[in-house]
Amino acid sequence: MGDEKFELEVSPGGAKLSTTGGVGQRLGNQLSDALSPFTDSLGAIGDLVRTFRQENAIRALSKAKEIAENQGLNIEPVPPKFLIGWMEGASLEEPEESGEDLTDLWAGLLVSASKERQPSHYYFKQILSEMASEHYHFLRLFFCQDGEHEFTNELFSQNVERFRDFFEKKERNWSAEELSEEVLGTKINNLEGVGLHVKSIHVHKSSGAIPNREELAWGGSSHEVSHYEGIHVVELLRRLGIVEDIVETFVVNSPEFTEDFKGRYGANICCLVTVELLAITALGKSFILACLGEQ
Repeated sequence: MGDEKFELEVSPGGAKLSTTGGVGQRLGNQLSDALSPFTDSLGAIGDLVRTFRQENAIRALSKAKEIAENQGLNIEPVPPKFLIGWMEGASLEEPEESGEDLTDLWAGLLVSASKERQPSHYYFKQILSEMASEHYHFLRLFFCQDGEHEFTNELFSQNVERFRDFFEKKERNWSAEELSEEVLGTKINNLEGVGLHVKSIHVHKSSGAIPNREELAWGGSSHEVSHYEGIHVVELLRRLGIVEDIVETFVVNSPEFTEDFKGRYGANICCLVTVELLAITALGKSFILACLGEQ
């Protein structure tokens, strides 16, 4: 046991893995299995697969080193059990032309695991292994602003608090102008930010004998969400516990809403406003922070 050695060296030009003793043989066998499953009998194709996965693993390791350097961290060893599974997953991620892909999250998770060993990192590794590039781009709607990562625990908490404050009041008196598509849409859309995404707003208007006289359906930025809903990206993230649906309602009393109602029924127009949102869960917050190397 005293002669066993495991070293992982990462540099901007690539990564080098060296082992000696029994651990070297065991790790070498496992890495061989990870880099070329079911391909040894395919000759040149097997070599291409090995090269593909090795390059992807090195790319992820280099990104992890860059994240650590930007944070002023010294990379600490991570348990081999975590590292081997991490390399297997990260090596499968194909690079995208934009340079922004799931490899970024694999790299951040390795940095987080290097900071502090937590059981959650093993679960987050499993979540990442189930995700495709579309899941990464969808989640960017929640943690990126103007193309930059803006997801911090403080910003997330501030946005959740702002959201709760807005919907705490369940009845309010607003003018007709405040219930217009432009004003109401802007007001609700301003709730969007780190961890929250508005899907739709519905205003159901009624006065006396005329319930649901009009309905305003404001899509907001739901066109982005609907695309990912259509290809079942959101469905998987819901199942994994990363995002959740939230529906909030409040009543608005407006005595001046439309000419149709004025002077005809002698009662205020009552409007029920329903807002549908997608939100990052508490688990999702921890997952994103860990995969950005922030936790």
